[in-house]
Amino acid sequence: RPMPLTSILSSSAFFYSLLGYLASQKAAALLITSSANAYDRVPAPRGCVSMGVDSEAASGVVTTQTMRKPRSTSTAAQLAVLVSVPAAWGTFAPAVKLAYAATPVPIPGLLFSAGQYVVATLMLSGAAAVLEDENEQHATNSLPWLAGLELGGYLFVGNLLQVTGLATIPADRGAFLVQTTTLIVPLMQALLQGGLSSVPARTWAACSIAFVGVLIMSSASTESDGLLPFAVGIGLGDGLLLLSALLYSAHVIRLSMIAPQIPALRLASAKAWSEAGLTAFALTLLLLVPSLPPAQEIRAYCEAFSTMDQATLLTLGGSAAWCGAVTCAYTIWAQSFGQGGGMSATNANLIYTTQPLWSAAFAWLLLQEVPTSNEVLGGIAIACALFLSVTANGKDKSDSFT
Repeated sequence: RPMPLTSILSSSAFFYSLLGYLASQKAAALLITSSANAYDRVPAPRGCVSMGVDSEAASGVVTTQTMRKPRSTSTAAQLAVLVSVPAAWGTFAPAVKLAYAATPVPIPGLLFSAGQYVVATLMLSGAAAVLEDENEQHATNSLPWLAGLELGGYLFVGNLLQVTGLATIPADRGAFLVQTTTLIVPLMQALLQGGLSSVPARTWAACSIAFVGVLIMSSASTESDGLLPFAVGIGLGDGLLLLSALLYSAHVIRLSMIAPQIPALRLASAKAWSEAGLTAFALTLLLLVPSLPPAQEIRAYCEAFSTMDQATLLTLGGSAAWCGAVTCAYTIWAQSFGQGGGMSATNANLIYTTQPLWSAAFAWLLLQEVPTSNEVLGGIAIACALFLSVTANGKDKSDSFT
């Protein structure tokens, strides 16, 4: 049964109440900053380098010119924000299903993406203009926009490869291949840090367990008796999906490096503008080559759009607004804010791996789709992996969530 439009829109209160809470802490942050400016030089607190303080802080002393504004929210709040990211992603499929069910002609993916990016860009730009203080608004813009172009490019090209690859392989196979980020991210992090031993054994174990959980959940809709959701052979579609997983992994790694250096709203706004611009560029290319199948699909949809009734248009508008505001704008900001606290890319990606759990939960609550035994078993495995990483102690604590 399709999810009611009111159910989609009313759920947004959770995500934006969180943004309101964080905005209310600005006065406290400014008070702390003004107190810090009373000193010419202050000793750098332990661990500040991992929280994104400039390289001058590594020497043990920070000047007032290079010291970043102290965070007004705790690590627990940043962790809660990161956990909400896969929860928000989990609402994407029900919202898109609602839009598909309402229209007589399938919505071209690129056109739907353009709509949600427009919403996301407007919301994030408006939020940045309202919530940022004067110093941040007059800061140098080159770094955020270059970083936004890089990070937005990873996501745009990755999504394009994913959509293209899914046209030739089953959806469950594609979902599994994309979730190989569970292992790709720690591998990338290990290579950047000097070897596999740089990632604690406990974290490797957690990633492996989460990967098995994703494998089990991905096999839920297969008709084969085996556990693998695909045959051993690798085709063009598989290669495109693996390339998209590499780009998504690179985004998580680079975000953990960039986010501590840039205010979350500025970085999120730059990413949204980047993705919107790349989408507009792709649409322009399709208009220049109207013989391509994607261009023909867009033209057919635009012709059918004028014949849709008001209820259909409201459903489409509500779905696009939800996806643009929550699954796109909110998650872009939430990733920048959450990973800006110094959490490793590997642990952040472990949190993102819980998206299938949230998708199954929302499908059960809103669409009355009962989870299968494989989905339950895979979810338990992913939960165990998160517990293993959360409870890290001793020498592995440097890579724990806290």
